[in-house]
Amino acid sequence: AGEQVRGVGPTTRALARLAVRRKVDRGLDLAAGAGALAVLAAGHCRQVVAVDRSPRAGAFVRFNAALNGLTNLEFAEGDGYAAVAGQQFDLVLCDATAPLAPPA
Repeated sequence: AGEQVRGVGPTTRALARLAVRRKVDRGLDLAAGAGALAVLAAGHCRQVVAVDRSPRAGAFVRFNAALNGLTNLEFAEGDGYAAVAGQQFDLVLCDATAPLAPPA
């Protein structure tokens, strides 16, 4: 019994179809869930960081990176941009089906 990790759903598929696919240095996948968008971005980014607040999501991201033979994808645990504070990215993807803001 663990926390649920979001997989591929309708919004993920829509974002995958609409995502910019030009070669860039660094990509970011916020609220990454299992990392589907991060895996997609790894095909055209030198480095990709997948961020999620769930350590279990990190296990899925790392598994999916290994399954796809990706060495340019890493996971950072935390809430939104706080996990990558001070870093810059050329591409930001976010399947925001879950709120990213802290509770009021």
